[in-house]
Amino acid sequence: MDQKDKRQLRRLKRDIKRTGNKRRRQVLKRDLTDSPEDAPHAEFDFGRSSKDSSTLRFKKQWGAEAVQADWQYYVRGGDVTDMRHDNPRYQRFIRIWQRLPVAVTRWIGPAIVRGIP
Repeated sequence: MDQKDKRQLRRLKRDIKRTGNKRRRQVLKRDLTDSPEDAPHAEFDFGRSSKDSSTLRFKKQWGAEAVQADWQYYVRGGDVTDMRHDNPRYQRFIRIWQRLPVAVTRWIGPAIVRGIP
């Protein structure tokens, strides 16, 4: 992809963000997926999603195709599945965090996030 294409892609992304309301952004994205030959790029990367997650279902509505991507972790002890957000062990902490005032989460959040892989 040359510099001209990259500039066009950045301009297109800015235009989508500047359109304001959610409905208008959805229309622009739908237009891109309906007529990709008119788009300045060949494909759109929707980003990573976990298998069977709500974000993956949402992305499939826009025509995304799932491609296997390997996720690598280094775990000192225990199992990788112990770190998942849907682990019942963390549900109580998640509910408490959701009820905290934003000011508190901004104050203690950076210290907590350093320990999250």
